Amino acid sequence: MSVTAAVVTAPRVLLVDGCEACAGRTTVLRGQARAGEGTLRYVEVSLDAGATWDEASLTGPNLPGVWVEWEHPWTPLTPGVQEVRLRVTDAAGTVREGVTAHLHVD
Repeated sequence: MSVTAAVVTAPRVLLVDGCEACAGRTTVLRGQARAGEGTLRYVEVSLDAGATWDEASLTGPNLPGVWVEWEHPWTPLTPGVQEVRLRVTDAAGTVREGVTAHLHVD
């Protein structure tokens, strides 16, 4: 029996008016994820240390074994370093936490 590993890459932030992320302004977190040789059911983003999770939008083709692009709108409320956690669920329902990234908010 083989186990499918789900992997998520760190989020990237779309530049908005000269800053990567500005407090009070909506920006877009973007990244890539894949679910081993299977397909993704969804990618989720947590901005509160994993207490709650929001589903990101898959924006690329969701083919077996292929890296899929995703995005998620985000409005940071305060400046400073913000933690972003990511996890994926594959088509079989297996949930795997991916990376935790720390993003600077102006």
